[in-house]
Amino acid sequence: MVRKIEPRRYRPVFAAVLLLGALLAAAYIVRQRLEPPVAEGVRVELVAAVDLEGGASAGPAWSPDGSVLAVASVAGDVILMRASGDVVQRLKHGAAATSLAWSPDSTHIAAASWGEMRVWRASDGRESARVVAGEIYEVKGWSGRDEVVTWNGEEYFTGWHRDTGQMIETQFVSIGQQQLVPSPDGKLATWQSGAGGAWTVFQVDDGPAEEWSLQGHSGSIQRVAWSPDSSEIAGACDDGIVVWKARTGKLDRVLWAPPAAVKSIDWNYPGSMLLVLTEDGSATVIDARSGTEIGASRADPRSGATWSRDGHHFAVVTSATQPQLLALRVVDVE
Repeated sequence: MVRKIEPRRYRPVFAAVLLLGALLAAAYIVRQRLEPPVAEGVRVELVAAVDLEGGASAGPAWSPDGSVLAVASVAGDVILMRASGDVVQRLKHGAAATSLAWSPDSTHIAAASWGEMRVWRASDGRESARVVAGEIYEVKGWSGRDEVVTWNGEEYFTGWHRDTGQMIETQFVSIGQQQLVPSPDGKLATWQSGAGGAWTVFQVDDGPAEEWSLQGHSGSIQRVAWSPDSSEIAGACDDGIVVWKARTGKLDRVLWAPPAAVKSIDWNYPGSMLLVLTEDGSATVIDARSGTEIGASRADPRSGATWSRDGHHFAVVTSATQPQLLALRVVDVE
């Protein structure tokens, strides 16, 4: 007698399970491709936190030698803190400062608000100059160790003597929507001619006049940052964080797709990591070669996120709901 073999009823179920497994595996692979890799053996840890009354109005800003961190509070103070977290000075500016700038030798710090600028000696907090003038809106930097340069908010830049407060010179510069970012070695600069316009690189040294565009990206480039050795340019564009070779303008690598609009990019001093501040309130450290995420901190997107010269410490300001100045560092845990 021939036995009739009935088809097994679980075969469609088995096939469905296989199909579901394949779909889940494919989804996992796609997700792994979309999500940036996370570094193993390193982390970002909090070193110190200082409360800010009312929040931050300017900063954070590291001294050029990397020893002291400065931030201006809405309450009108300028706080100087070491990377260890020790507050060394609380300077009284009065009004909330719009900007801060260290002298090149790290001995003095200047703060400005609308119509006023003050300069202090960092070692003991002694005020060396106070200038009240309508030409002042922000302090933009220093021209040498004795001259502080301010901006009037429109088209004029003015130099003031560090100790006497006397005006040295005023220059008219029409900038409009244009952005110029010089390279650290002073030989090249990037130039954007209008909001959302194309960026070009050009020589500013004594060589033959040349310029070339940044290539290989899609959409506009919102902001750029030079590597410390001036060989590369990192930019935030529609593709994410990308890096070009400075001397050719050719796209070298796409590093990382940020979760929100990028507010600032900063290379650490060795050029091994990038600190990316995004609109969602995060400051993320990524590997400058691979794009691997090393760690992150909460950060107010309206304030900066900046590296210390040592290449491992960085600083951020938290949101207005819990305003603090944070000093953090990247450490190897292996």
